[in-house]
Amino acid sequence: TDADFQHPQSVLLFSSLMRIKTRIDSMAGQTPEDSLIQRIINQNKMAKTQSVSSWQWAVMLNSLKLSHGGSGSTYQQLMDRYNAHPDVAALRIEDSEGVIVDKSSGVGNISLTGHKKMAVRHFLEKTNSKTWSVFARSSNDFPFNLGPFGEAYASRARNFIGSKNTSIKPDPDSPIKPLDGEPLISLDYNLMITDSNQHMLAIKVEQHFLRETATVQLHKKNRYRPNADELN
Repeated sequence: TDADFQHPQSVLLFSSLMRIKTRIDSMAGQTPEDSLIQRIINQNKMAKTQSVSSWQWAVMLNSLKLSHGGSGSTYQQLMDRYNAHPDVAALRIEDSEGVIVDKSSGVGNISLTGHKKMAVRHFLEKTNSKTWSVFARSSNDFPFNLGPFGEAYASRARNFIGSKNTSIKPDPDSPIKPLDGEPLISLDYNLMITDSNQHMLAIKVEQHFLRETATVQLHKKNRYRPNADELN
């Protein structure tokens, strides 16, 4: 209200905000896609310990798609444009067999690795809206790489819609057999993860993490994520 703007504390606050130094870089004719790619590169270059996570990539690309009403560049086209950028290409070389490798690793590496590209694709193409909300909620409370999921979970195909767990198979030589006339339910190991399966799994992982890390320091919380065997 007008009265709020006359309050001395409000005047002081607005005056302080007006003095904040702000820098906005823009280029004439730059498309929204180019602007997004440049922001990701700048963030990666300035990151002290961690580059943009696969979840951050997915959120930004999804927002770009929504702003274009679902049209515009495809995911792969945006990735190609990112990898072709001079600041990213400078970190990529070919080995003796023509395979692209990175000249840097760990801190300061801004290249988009195969596992991270796979994780971004999982988020964008194989995640339903309810599960997306779980990922978003967890990233509001913790940085993605310190929260309940992280890159290992995101790059694991069997956590996402349409995949199936090929590591679990029936054992025909098992000594455990049903008795004559005993009711038996056969398990179908070829079932794929559905929307509801994915959502239940994400909720289970999130609740387990919150319960186990309630009194744990933030930088140690990711040690309490479920391992691959626990996710099977």
